[in-house]
Amino acid sequence: MPDWFGIIIGIIERHLGVLISFGAVIIALMSLRQTRKTFDEHNRPYVYFNLEEDETHRKILMVVSNTGIRSAKNVCIKFSPPLESPLFHSDERNKPISELVFGYLSPGQRMSGLFSHIHAMKSGENEKIRNPVDVSISYEYNGKKYPDDHYTIVPTDSTSVHLKLKPIPWTVR
Repeated sequence: MPDWFGIIIGIIERHLGVLISFGAVIIALMSLRQTRKTFDEHNRPYVYFNLEEDETHRKILMVVSNTGIRSAKNVCIKFSPPLESPLFHSDERNKPISELVFGYLSPGQRMSGLFSHIHAMKSGENEKIRNPVDVSISYEYNGKKYPDDHYTIVPTDSTSVHLKLKPIPWTVR
């Protein structure tokens, strides 16, 4: 009767170096994949939209910014329900904003435009401006589309305008 235990030990002894080398190659490939993911995540655009007070605390600005280290193309910011401001009603041509589109945002670029005056937000001239607005941002970089941030903006009428962000899960395809 053959000694199976001895045979198995003999096979392992002869091929131990190959098994260890194979395991090291697998670990190295997994590490390389994780490093590549981390590099790609760091070296890309990060676009955001926000409502912010200006430095005089008299105006509220719509701010679009690319805080990443790469440029973003075909930036699309959608609002649901459409974003409303008392200023939009001062002129018939001004309608609530349901979408902002930019062809290109450079790294570090920040654009702002007047959204409202603080007194209008506090006075309650238009209750619609206090309704929560879902913001969805998407853009392209290096031929890949990033459905990036999904969050809710809630302007309130306290001593200043506060924005409450509610993160919603997202995926990158």
